[in-house]
Amino acid sequence: MHKLIKLNTIVIFLILSFAAYSQTDPDAQNDRFRAMWVYNISNNVDWPNDDTIRTYVVGVYSNSDGVYNELVTLSKSQKIKDKPVKIVKFTRFKKITKTHILYVGYDNNSDIYRVNSILDNTPTLLITDRIDDVDNFMVNILPFDQGAKRIEIDKTNIEAHLLGVTDQLLYHGGSEQELKDLYSQQKKELDAQITLLQQKKAEIETLQNDFEEQKELLGEQQILLQTQKQQLQQMTATLEQQKLALQKNESMILEQEMLIKQKQTEVQQQIKEMNDKEEILNQKNDEILAKQYELQELEDQIASSKSALSNANQTIENQKETLKIVAIFLFVIFIFSIFLGAALRKNSRMNKELTKKNKEISDKNLRIEHQALLLENTNKELEKLSIVAENAQNGVVIMDKLGNIEWVNAGFTKMYGYTLQLFINERDINIIKSSSSPEIQKVYQRCLEEKTPVTYEMKSTTRNGENMYVKTTLTPILNEKDEIDKLVAIDTDISEIKKANDEITKQHQQITAQANELKNSNKELEKLSIVVSETNNAVMITDGHGNIEWVNPAFTKTFGYTLDEFTSKVSKNIIADTSKKNVKESITKLYETKQPVSYQLLTHNKEGNEIWIQANLTPIINENNEVEKIIVVDSDITFIKEAEKEIIEKNYELTTQKEQIEEQNNKIEASIKYAQTIQQSILPLKTVTEQFFNSEIIFKPKDIVSGDFYWFFGLKESHCWYAASVDCTGHGVPGAFMSLISSRILNEILIQNPNIEPSDILEQADTKIRSALMQDKTNNNDGLDIALAKVINTDNQLIVHFAGAKRNLFIYQNNVNTVKSLPGTRRSIGGIKRTRTKTNFVTSKAEIEKGDILYLMTDGYIDQNDKFRKRYGSVKTEESILKIGNLSLVEQKNILLKELNNHMQGTEQRDDITLWIIKT
Repeated sequence: MHKLIKLNTIVIFLILSFAAYSQTDPDAQNDRFRAMWVYNISNNVDWPNDDTIRTYVVGVYSNSDGVYNELVTLSKSQKIKDKPVKIVKFTRFKKITKTHILYVGYDNNSDIYRVNSILDNTPTLLITDRIDDVDNFMVNILPFDQGAKRIEIDKTNIEAHLLGVTDQLLYHGGSEQELKDLYSQQKKELDAQITLLQQKKAEIETLQNDFEEQKELLGEQQILLQTQKQQLQQMTATLEQQKLALQKNESMILEQEMLIKQKQTEVQQQIKEMNDKEEILNQKNDEILAKQYELQELEDQIASSKSALSNANQTIENQKETLKIVAIFLFVIFIFSIFLGAALRKNSRMNKELTKKNKEISDKNLRIEHQALLLENTNKELEKLSIVAENAQNGVVIMDKLGNIEWVNAGFTKMYGYTLQLFINERDINIIKSSSSPEIQKVYQRCLEEKTPVTYEMKSTTRNGENMYVKTTLTPILNEKDEIDKLVAIDTDISEIKKANDEITKQHQQITAQANELKNSNKELEKLSIVVSETNNAVMITDGHGNIEWVNPAFTKTFGYTLDEFTSKVSKNIIADTSKKNVKESITKLYETKQPVSYQLLTHNKEGNEIWIQANLTPIINENNEVEKIIVVDSDITFIKEAEKEIIEKNYELTTQKEQIEEQNNKIEASIKYAQTIQQSILPLKTVTEQFFNSEIIFKPKDIVSGDFYWFFGLKESHCWYAASVDCTGHGVPGAFMSLISSRILNEILIQNPNIEPSDILEQADTKIRSALMQDKTNNNDGLDIALAKVINTDNQLIVHFAGAKRNLFIYQNNVNTVKSLPGTRRSIGGIKRTRTKTNFVTSKAEIEKGDILYLMTDGYIDQNDKFRKRYGSVKTEESILKIGNLSLVEQKNILLKELNNHMQGTEQRDDITLWIIKT
């Protein structure tokens, strides 16, 4: 507000100065105005490092000294944002250096392209003078003798150089659209502030009413307190009288007690005399009886006096309790007075808070710009998600929990040659029926029961008939109730890996067969204790101490050594010359157990080549149970070791691929969940819609993200609002993409054409959807169905304007307890154009009353089937609305959800569901 006053003051000063100097030198006068505009403009621009700037540098690129001299003069007395100003002059283009503000004179406008190249997105404010180039200026000073507007502003170029411009400056130089946006934005903020002020005012009035009521109550309580005070005084006087009477009674009781004691003394004396004088006692018997009778009367009087004394004490205690209650009541009145004072102080604080709200309005722009940046970043993240989903080399399939296929990515089409529709038509929509794996039913059931990813392999064929092996990871997607919502299958082509595994398996079978043959051969050796020299295995016979005595021809063939060559160059004894631990342990075990042993050994042949051997040592035992001979049978297992190494390498490769696939699965799942957050950002907030109507929403996406969305646009100044339930082609990720595009298009249409009719909105949306998806040039057939209502409130009369694309509007008329339906047009928005004549969208109108209820819905609710595949249907929906229309919106929502669940009977949700219940 302070900046606006300052700017308006300067503008008025400029106008008056222009009038005053109209008869003086026009060039000097205009230079002075331009210099003042440079200062004025700079004060309403924000630099990214404003806080660190100590002196603002203003550069002047002009062949004339007029503006420069005026700026120098102003710099001596004027500041920019309360900071000193330094003026520098550039006479040549190449001498321009970095400044905060650069003024380009009219005579140098032809160099504007080169000036922009020097700025190169740096935080420098470019101020031009009467330039005609509409694409290369930030702030342009207009001719002073043409029109009332003095400057024009290109906000986009300013923000591209990391600078910000205030609303006040836009007001004086912004484009018509920017002014419209600014007015609309400020109008919304002003309306919000007015609403808030009205709420605060209502709260203050409520507090004032409460204060008046409490004040009246306090007066009544003061009167009551005065009355009770008088009663207390009367009770105090009565209590004093009773106290005096009690004191008198106590004196009488003391006198009576003394008299009783005297009587007792006399009686005792009389008894003593009676004992001494029995005769006198008999004579006095009547007197004693008389005295006893008097004594009994005195005791009765004493008991009566004690009872009266007890009653008096009880009365005193009751009066004490009454005094306590009165004291407590006086304390409560005192505490109430304290709270009343606190309420008055709170009322004062609220008034002070109201004065601060105006300042908060100016902060709204920064938050809105931040929200715009956040939306831009959101769109970028969504583009990344699209790239991940579309460019993955693996085939990705999304299914419902019954196994019905809903979406496949481009990698699936590349792998198998099927699009989603071709696969459904030629194979089947269900994974169990379309899969070629015989174990698919067990795998699917295991995934559902354990709720964990399951991996299996199968042999499959492409659409061209080519065989391939596929490894599939079936992953369940759980909702917040730990129930399976979706299944995601990721297919990987492992044909090459399968071929390698088959070859390895074949080799392993051969090796196993050979090992069995060796085992059988060893058994024969154990039986016969002799080896024929013709065997293919290398055979060595040693004495009982391990000295080599004989080798067969196969030994020479395997190792390249004859017996003499081996004993002279390599070793004479198999025990003494070995350094291998496993060999020593095996030979030691042979001597201890007298049983055959075996070991594997990496050695070299005569040519120096490495070979792996399997050595089987069989002892020949003599009659003394001593080792007499050792028969060593060596088998060349080099090829087995190489095969094992290859198997290890293949296993490592398969493990790596498995980890990569799991990582891709995790990224895809994380991306889809993040997309849910992005999509929710386009849905209207309830705090916004509540300014126009009360509502409840049933919004149940089939997948994590939805092809359905609900949309709102309010125009308070026009006393109308728009609301819609929208169903985009598909669901899940593809539907979510369409929902973002469609929401943006609807907002664009309303911003450009406020108060437009619903049918015109649908026609324009149809054109924009086709253009955005390039459907005239591609085979893209995506689109949307929509139920769109516009409600106008004028002179306490409500009129609903409705247009639908394959959707109808249900209206519950509260006064007559009936349900009315407004029909939509049997045509979708977007999609490939048909050759037949196009049906135009039509707006239907109806008068409604306050309290009537609108039901905007997509087809997900109506088309949901039960376990017998029977739809819920429009008729049943209309009957349900008629039964519940007079209930609260929350009750209606709960009943509609309950009826839908009863209808589904555990059946999988087949589509996104949106039902918006709006009470006018």
